[in-house]
Amino acid sequence: MNATDFPQRREKYLRLPMAYQFGNLATDLNRVVMGLSGTGHENVAFWVEQAKHLAEWTAASAKPEIAKEVLEIHQALANFEQNISDESEREAMKINAKLWSDRMIEHSGLLVEDRKPLKEI
Repeated sequence: MNATDFPQRREKYLRLPMAYQFGNLATDLNRVVMGLSGTGHENVAFWVEQAKHLAEWTAASAKPEIAKEVLEIHQALANFEQNISDESEREAMKINAKLWSDRMIEHSGLLVEDRKPLKEI
């Protein structure tokens, strides 16, 4: 993905249901965690950049109280980009990105236990 892809991707992303927007953001935050944990280390900067964009886009459609939380994530990711090589910052981001990923899954409602399956197998 490069900078020219973002306007087209943003438009497509914003057409997704909110549950899927939160799910996509959670996935990218989890990729940041995995990269900082040593699996995919070379892609950390890419996943941080992408998660930062998804956070911005998700906030645009979210309820105000959730949008504030998502924009705080966006800002933290932007700050982390400036300190990505600092080992203590990397450890803190690994912890925070996991917490944020879990929160975005909660906001998505995709893993609600009392939900009926979409299709019986």
